[in-house]
Amino acid sequence: FTITAKTGYQHTLECDDGHAGDTNIMFQSESYLWGYDMENSGWETDQYTFDMTVTNEANIEQNFWTLLAGFSTLQITGTSDSSVNAVYTQEGIMTIEPSSSARPGTYTVGLLAESVESGNQESCTFPVIIPQPDLEILDTDITFSQSSAWINSRGDSQRVIISATVRNNGGTVDLDGNEVKNVEVIFLVDGSQLGAVMVIPSLAPNGGETTSPLFMNWNPGRAHDGDEVGIPIKVSVDPSAKITESKNDNNIGSQYFKVVKTKASNPSFYMSFLSLVGAVGAAVLLSTYYRNKDSEE
Repeated sequence: FTITAKTGYQHTLECDDGHAGDTNIMFQSESYLWGYDMENSGWETDQYTFDMTVTNEANIEQNFWTLLAGFSTLQITGTSDSSVNAVYTQEGIMTIEPSSSARPGTYTVGLLAESVESGNQESCTFPVIIPQPDLEILDTDITFSQSSAWINSRGDSQRVIISATVRNNGGTVDLDGNEVKNVEVIFLVDGSQLGAVMVIPSLAPNGGETTSPLFMNWNPGRAHDGDEVGIPIKVSVDPSAKITESKNDNNIGSQYFKVVKTKASNPSFYMSFLSLVGAVGAAVLLSTYYRNKDSEE
């Protein structure tokens, strides 16, 4: 006959492949939930303590991450208990929050479960990726207060408001430790800078946008030529490349704006002038009418 010997205290630990978002990508200062399964495969009921660590690619422990195992201690029934209510496996959820100063790279998170009764240890490790910043402005992120504007022969032109939205698709710290703060943005018209450099105090990670669109007032200096789509307008984020990014080909958005030349001194002024002339004429006629009527009486 065969005898199967049961170990008094034994357990296994398995961690999920990704956090609740089904990926191992994380961003600074954001909390993530990561699941694991703890099983008591031993004969006796046991109690466990947990510890978590995170190290960078140089195997240096990172002390400023927030790491919570989900349990301070955990008791799980041993296989000696064969009742229908016996529970041998327990699901746990870790909380992981990368440090606000964590630089881009791959980190290793480890979870250690130690038996209180026997001192046996089981662990699981998994990689976590912190991405580089990725500042972005798309062509569609540039809008105008109207579809076109005019300029007259004297150089007077219609005021246009150019608006733009900027976002950060990556993390908030670059490889050199520079934070995504005080991000510079410039508006370019016909290849020349329009107005002063604008500064965005900060941009949240993972698609964080400017809280409200940036805008610049512009009075066109010329009409677009017949062979042009319109006056070229560009908006550039981090034009001096002060922040190291995962890619830089999405830092400039482009649009074209139509400006037409008019012979009138100012279309809106011209129409207002005609209205004024009409009103004055009507007032004169009414005044003449009532004077004549008074004379007849």
